[in-house]
Amino acid sequence: MQTKGGFHERRVRFSVAMSLDGYIAGPNGESDWILMDPDIDFSALMSAFDTVLLGRKTYEATRQQGGTGGMPGMQAYLFSSTLRQTECPGVIVSDNPAKTLAELKAKRGKTFGYSAAACCSAACSSLAWSMQWRLL
Repeated sequence: MQTKGGFHERRVRFSVAMSLDGYIAGPNGESDWILMDPDIDFSALMSAFDTVLLGRKTYEATRQQGGTGGMPGMQAYLFSSTLRQTECPGVIVSDNPAKTLAELKAKRGKTFGYSAAACCSAACSSLAWSMQWRLL
């Protein structure tokens, strides 16, 4: 990690399961094509994070499957211009990804990761950040 102001800057990691043609969901938004690879230690992979960033579609898909939208032991941020905080318990809702990401990066903490949130990629690019990309 780079040192800035006497402490280590947080890293940003984009992790996503993606088909070879670049899609992360099927034609109807389904994710049943994603196979859990026994060779990937997902617990170890997730232990690097303390914050997860979600886009609206990923959040809604997680909720439809009975989840909370977040992940145990992590602070979840949801980037949406349509959903409101009162509709999304357990996550922090923001409609300004660039501002929120800059604030998160300035705080001490582990790597923060995001999956399937296009607004995060655009915000990181506009902030001229280098990111780690992990395609699963």
